[in-house]
Amino acid sequence: MVAIRGDLVAAVIARRGLTVAALARKLGREERQQTLDLIARGVTTRCRASRRKRIARALGVPDAWLGGAAWTGGVFDDPRVIPAGEARAFLARQDLWLRCVEAWERDWRELGKAPPDPVEAGLFLAIVGLVDASLWRQRLVRPDEPSAWPRLRDGRDLSVEDRDAAGTALATAVAAILRPWLDGEARLNYAWLKPRSVRPDVRPAALQGSRRPRRGQGAPALDCGCRPGLYLCTAHAEPQHPASAGRA
Repeated sequence: MVAIRGDLVAAVIARRGLTVAALARKLGREERQQTLDLIARGVTTRCRASRRKRIARALGVPDAWLGGAAWTGGVFDDPRVIPAGEARAFLARQDLWLRCVEAWERDWRELGKAPPDPVEAGLFLAIVGLVDASLWRQRLVRPDEPSAWPRLRDGRDLSVEDRDAAGTALATAVAAILRPWLDGEARLNYAWLKPRSVRPDVRPAALQGSRRPRRGQGAPALDCGCRPGLYLCTAHAEPQHPASAGRA
């Protein structure tokens, strides 16, 4: 017998647009709807390993994740254990990330080039910055008392319900905004990724010691300054469609 989290099962069922009855039909005669209903409602917390594996396969999620383990074996492994009540937001972010990676790889395949790692190239950090409710709290809210800053910075004052609702809504909104790129109808503004591809603790060589230009001077000229995994310049990180390649 293995553990199985009903909140995760219920969240995936809802995310996939299914019902418990539809999942039971998908699994075939060997699975009873009543058993699945007890699992999804959290009444049954343990089941046979083979049953959990079948459920995971039918829902398209890692088997161990349904038992409360970290998400592994997908496009992006997430080492966190999802707190109870935050599964909807997690799944919305995972679905968005999967679509972003597919669009990223498509752009590079059109050029006949091997796509660089989207995490190291800055795509992942850029998407996280758009869908993380705690980060938006940091950007938009400033506490009156300095002592309250750590609580607001970490999002500890956000309830589980608020984190789940905000995370789900943010991921859904970003997916809608990026839809032309995700569907292959437009290209992503890759220049937007460049400042986000710098890790917080390391600055690219091209920006070391740079200062804000005086009015009228314009932006300072930057050398390539590429550092694998930290910063990729336009020539290395921004694919260009064949139609625009060669324009100068």
